[in-house]
This record gives sequence, structure tokens and C-alpha cells, in this order.
Amino acid sequence: MNSERQKSPSGPGDTKDPTSISADEASHSVHPAPRELRQEYRVFPTDYNNVAEVTEAEAHLKAVSIDREVTQNRRAGDVRSWSVMLSENTADQLRAYHGIREVSPVPPHLRRRDKPIKYGAYAKEPGKNTQAIRDFLTSLVPEEERQFINELEDDAGNILAWGALKLSEDARKEVESHDELDLIEDVVEWS
Repeated sequence: MNSERQKSPSGPGDTKDPTSISADEASHSVHPAPRELRQEYRVFPTDYNNVAEVTEAEAHLKAVSIDREVTQNRRAGDVRSWSVMLSENTADQLRAYHGIREVSPVPPHLRRRDKPIKYGAYAKEPGKNTQAIRDFLTSLVPEEERQFINELEDDAGNILAWGALKLSEDARKEVESHDELDLIEDVVEWS
């Protein structure tokens, strides 16, 4: 076993238990690695049913991640894991954190930016140019995924947003730069 995992992330010689550090302590003790040493990891909570522990673990991840971005991977409404950019050293330290069960590197062929993910796009002016926006969004979604696009309407029947948009990174950028679309959220579906 790697003896480095037993040391406290707060510094050499510190005898503090590494599984009890707070997110604030961790944010001061872990230094981001050079850009070439970062990698995407999937991090799993110890108990996804323990909301307090999941919330604390997520705050800790945000504090120690390289770009401070943590993507929740949900199933049935629960956070089952997170996707986050980490250095190898930080990943090793997270393996000892009390609210984290597993830290695994994401294989290159499954990395987030290599595959489309689902988004929701919100109209800046609901009801205006709906068909043109619908056509624009549909053109960016792979043909086999178009059947899953859904729309959110207001009480007057105006389209407020489109969800379950499976977009590549380039397509996401196109939607973000569209004048009539306001906000994009990750993994949005309405029923």
C-alpha cells in the first residue's frame, strides 16, 4: 500500500487524521498540479443516501479540484458519483477522505469532453421564433437522439425550454452563443 495515503494532506509531519479534514482545510493544502498532470476522475460517495455526507463530500471535492468544477452524476434523484478534474496526488488523498468510497480515473474513451452529454436550453423570449430555435437545436443533436428531445411549456403554451439535448462540446458552444437562448444546464429532462 502507498504510505503517502496515510499522511495528512495538510503538510509533512502533521499527525491529523487524513479522513477528518474539512473542505476549507483541504483547499489550503492541495495545490493544483501542472495542466499536463490533471485527469478526469469519477468519485463515488460512501453512502449516497446520506445527504449530509454527500453534501460535505461534494464541498470538499469543489475545494480540491483543479478547476473547482464538480459535475454530479445522478440516478433516481440521488448523487451516485461526481466527475471532476484532479491531479494524481489529490486523487490519492481523496481516497482517504471519510465521505468518499472510491476515486477512479475515467478511461480516455469515456471522458466527458469526448462524448456528448445532455443539456437544457432556455428561450430568452418564450414563444418568439420557436420553430427556428427548435430547428437549430434539432440540427445539433445526433439523429438517433432527436426523438428524446423534450419541451417545457408555460401555461400559455409557449415553449420555455428544450431538454434532453445530447450535444457534443462544439454543439454546446454553438447553443451557448445563440442570441435567443439564455442558459444551458447539464443533464436536463422533463416528463
